[in-house]
Amino acid sequence: MTTYFVAVITLNLVCFLFILLSGIQHKKHHYYSLAIVNLLLVGYHFLSWRFHQASTVSEAITLSRLHTNTVILGWPFIIYTFGHWCRFRYTNLMVLAFGTMAAIFTLFNTFSDTVLRHGNNPQLVKFDNLFGEPMSLLVGEPSMFFSLFHAGFIVMAVVLLLFALRFYQQQNNFISLALTICLGLSVATSFMSYQIDSGSVPLFYTGGLPFTLISLAFALMLSVSYRRNARELDHQRKRQGEFELALRRLATSAAGEDADHFYIELIATLYQLSPAEFIFIGDKCADSETKIETRAVLKHGQPVPNFTYQTEGTASQEVLDRGLHSEKHITAASFKCREANEAPAFASYTGIPIENSSREKAGLIMMFFSRPDGIDSALQQALQVVSSRAASELQRDQLEQKLRSMAYYDYLSNLPNRARLLEVLNATYLDATRHRQNALLVLLDLDHFGEINRKYGYEIGDQVIHILGNRFAAYRSADVFIARNGGDDFAILLTNLQADYTALLHVHWAALKAIVSDEITIGRRKISVQCSAGAVLFPEQIESRFDVISSAEHALQQAKERGRNQCSLFAPEMLAIKDAARELEEDLSSALQYNDELSMVYQPKVDAHGRLTGSEALLRWHHPVKGFISPAHFIPIAEETGLIHELGKWVLRRVFEQIRDWQQRSVPLYRVSINVTASQFAEGDFIHYLLAQRTEYNIPAQLIEVELTESSLLFDSHKAIEQLKTLQNTGISVALDDFGTGYSSLSYLRDLPLNVLKIDKSFIDNIDHQQSKELVRSIIAIGKHMKLLTVAEGTESKEQVEMLKEMGCDYFQGYYFSRPLTPEAFEAYVMR
Repeated sequence: MTTYFVAVITLNLVCFLFILLSGIQHKKHHYYSLAIVNLLLVGYHFLSWRFHQASTVSEAITLSRLHTNTVILGWPFIIYTFGHWCRFRYTNLMVLAFGTMAAIFTLFNTFSDTVLRHGNNPQLVKFDNLFGEPMSLLVGEPSMFFSLFHAGFIVMAVVLLLFALRFYQQQNNFISLALTICLGLSVATSFMSYQIDSGSVPLFYTGGLPFTLISLAFALMLSVSYRRNARELDHQRKRQGEFELALRRLATSAAGEDADHFYIELIATLYQLSPAEFIFIGDKCADSETKIETRAVLKHGQPVPNFTYQTEGTASQEVLDRGLHSEKHITAASFKCREANEAPAFASYTGIPIENSSREKAGLIMMFFSRPDGIDSALQQALQVVSSRAASELQRDQLEQKLRSMAYYDYLSNLPNRARLLEVLNATYLDATRHRQNALLVLLDLDHFGEINRKYGYEIGDQVIHILGNRFAAYRSADVFIARNGGDDFAILLTNLQADYTALLHVHWAALKAIVSDEITIGRRKISVQCSAGAVLFPEQIESRFDVISSAEHALQQAKERGRNQCSLFAPEMLAIKDAARELEEDLSSALQYNDELSMVYQPKVDAHGRLTGSEALLRWHHPVKGFISPAHFIPIAEETGLIHELGKWVLRRVFEQIRDWQQRSVPLYRVSINVTASQFAEGDFIHYLLAQRTEYNIPAQLIEVELTESSLLFDSHKAIEQLKTLQNTGISVALDDFGTGYSSLSYLRDLPLNVLKIDKSFIDNIDHQQSKELVRSIIAIGKHMKLLTVAEGTESKEQVEMLKEMGCDYFQGYYFSRPLTPEAFEAYVMR
């Protein structure tokens, strides 16, 4: 028992001195009251010790009254301590209530004949406690005040529990936990004291122990705080050295060629010198005095993308208006920019304007903190140094930006040009690859824009581009980059894809189509324009940034082929097809140079009796690796790439060489049909080349027949008629191939100088069907009426031949009579 009381008295004396000194240092009143509580606890423990050693009833009663008064007087001080500490609204009212109750109990306990804690007629009892030590205790008849005294403990426990809850809500978890544990122990010791006063438990008083322990815990907390402050002081001295070093580095730093890196370095230095969570440096936009465009941004020490925001009503506006300015109590709403919703609720900020050579505020530096104590004079000094360094660089950079804008913007549409598009596209591709994101490139082409130039003139066409450029400029945003790709092509780059990209593409395509199709008024002219578009998702759909534009162009071409006025999304298989076509084009070009892969075959034409009347010269390609390649595969590629002109001339020379060879060797000669594509026929010098080659090889005109499709004759009907007449005048026959599959019109058929109509194989294949049969019968009838010979292509069965004979067809060509033959095989066929 003696050891216990000496220990707790010593602890309370130490806590009293330590907490009192802390209160004096920090000037906190609840520290003073907690020190008084510890002083009362010293008296409580000492009187408890003396009470249990009393030798007479009168001595015990006197000590009991003093002991009880120390407990009662401690109530208001305990309420004051924790009530003020947690800033409880009604603390003073509660202190008054407990103070009044303590005064009443103290007066009653001091002057009443009844001992408050031991009732009436108390008797001194001597016994050994649980530890075998002799001790004294008063035992009397309990009174009503005895119960009220212990009920006071319960009321105070409820109030302290309310304070503990408030500490928890304020996130003072240590104090809340310590007070809750103290309450639990206090209830336990109060119950134990009640049992001791009733004479039920032979133990000494320990009621003050919980508050001794909580005082010790708070003393330890203050000790830790002092140690932390000492470490903070050391840190401040170290930081001061780092700060001076950083200032010297800032004062001597140079931007070099990488201005963006320079700005990042500037604000990174500020980040190292402060607890700022959000820092950026920016300059005013050229098109608006109230908009800031950032040049470098750090969030939690990491660079984030630049952005543009309005300064009106923001902390930035305060800085621009006042100069170097700080606020220590703000809300997130004070900073209205793109990052506002993502950033935490800042508690404070500081910032400084950046002035140009004319002392005008051209930009600013802003720093935002989650704590209000992050701003000091040293940091503001660093801000001034950074602002001075940034001002000179910003002026140089703005001049460079002006020069770049002249090089990267299209004067007609006021949009970025193709050079800028390629630059942004490359950067976007690399950024998307690095962050595993995707972007969309949409290439938009005006449908039949050449008609506008031809109809209204190039000046009106330029005005249309200018108006559409202004419309597209209004549609731009942070995630929508629009440039003029050249001519009547525009490129729209969509970044920051958050939703389903197909749905996003559909929304943007609808908006872009509406922008273009809205009627354009120039003077009295009202011009309507439609458009087609092709889009590609990258880098998901393609492997190289060099294929982005070409893939979008491929998708655009597909949209045009599907009928225009629509948007086509690039499919990965298109790239494989395009690569295969490119490879095939290279192989075909090589085959034309070396003459060892291409060859000609000849398919016989016969009359109704099976007698040979002529042949059709057909081109064959035997690739050394890929084997036989069908003309249906490589002829369209030759058409697209322009190789068809060289290929057509190669065919003419080879056929003429073969006819001359047969002629020299006295092989019976028959008319040979040569296919001519639309692009060959449209070429101005093809007819002249054909006639020149015929003369050079000395080929009789009656041995040559030129086969043309209907599409070959539609580009310019008047020119086509003149060219066909030129051929017929020299004796060359003209055949219309695939008749009935194109735009057959009797009006233009009547005017064309033709000799032969060739019935397409698709009609012959379905001649068993009544509709096809009637069509074939009509074509033959038309030929008879116009005195044209008719040739049925693709005859493969006896039934087809018999049916065509019955209809009056003149000639036949197909597998039923013969497959295409090599020159040697055809020669043998002729001789038979």
